[in-house]
Order: sequence, then structure tokens, then C-alpha cells
Amino acid sequence: MSHLPIWYIGNIPTDVCDAAVREFMTIEPQEAAMGASGEHQDKSQRDTVLRFAPTGHWFGGIMYEHGMTANQANGWGYDITGHENVQFGSYGPAGHYGWHTDTFPLCGLPQERKVSVICLLSDPSEFEGGELQIKLYQEYTADLKKGDMIAFPSMLEHRVVPIQSGTRNSAVIWLNGPRMK
Repeated sequence: MSHLPIWYIGNIPTDVCDAAVREFMTIEPQEAAMGASGEHQDKSQRDTVLRFAPTGHWFGGIMYEHGMTANQANGWGYDITGHENVQFGSYGPAGHYGWHTDTFPLCGLPQERKVSVICLLSDPSEFEGGELQIKLYQEYTADLKKGDMIAFPSMLEHRVVPIQSGTRNSAVIWLNGPRMK
């Protein structure tokens, strides 16, 4: 267990990652948007091609279980009632996602994102750049390998630095629960 409010969850085998990528690539792509309702597109802040897995996708179940383990093992104690569908993201050259949080405190929805779970689905040798950074007391760069997952509280600022070459694929889910009052 880490003394930091993030936790590496382990590694999903390469063949499982490859099977997930093959399935995700059959889903219709869309340009990334931002905001609670996904209405805002700003490529200066985010340049990613997304695919959303259907409800109940098996890979989301794996990520959910690991996120629940992180919530308990790190003592976060968030009230988790479910998770959003898997978001598969492909970052090509110049692809990035600037500093942001995964929460929308003023949206008024009854559920909120509490834990973000990210799985790197590409081998780092397949792309240059694209590091995941999280702001704690200072910027922390996650040293992820293919199949590694990391979970952290959704209110922490994080980003994906611009891709210099190649393609970075990742899967993300958010564990949700009742909005804190």
C-alpha cells in the first residue's frame, strides 16, 4: 500500500489487453468532448479519439473490481454504487489531455465520480510522450507498462502529456456514488 493517495493495482496480462483493444476498435469512434454533458470540444485542452464500451462490458468489470480494491485498501472509504461504461481512448501524434479533474461539482447530478481507474493498453515502446501525470504535492509521473492500472480519487488533477509519435491506447472507468453534501 502506498502512502500517496494513488495506488497501482497490478497488471492485466498482455493477451487480455490485446483482446480488449480488438473489441474496442470495433466500436464507432468519436472526438473527445469535455464537461458533464460532453458538449464542449476544445482540441487545445484535449485531443483524443474515444470509443465507449456497452454497459456491462467484461473489461469494465475487471477495472471496477480493481477500483473497489483500491478504495478499500487505501482507506478512501468512498460510497460506491456503480461505475460508468469503459471509455477507450486513442492518443495519436499531438494527442493529449491537459490538466483536469474527473469531477463536475456544480452539475447537480445525484451521483458523482469518486475513483478514476486507468489501464494502459499499449506498450510504452509503441509511443513517445503520453505520460500520465497526477498533481499531488508536486507533479507525479506514473511509470505505467502495458496492462498496468492505476486508481486515484477523481478530484485529483491529472493529465496526459502530448504524444510525440506512435499511438497510446488506454481504458478508463469512473466509480460513482452519491454526491457528497
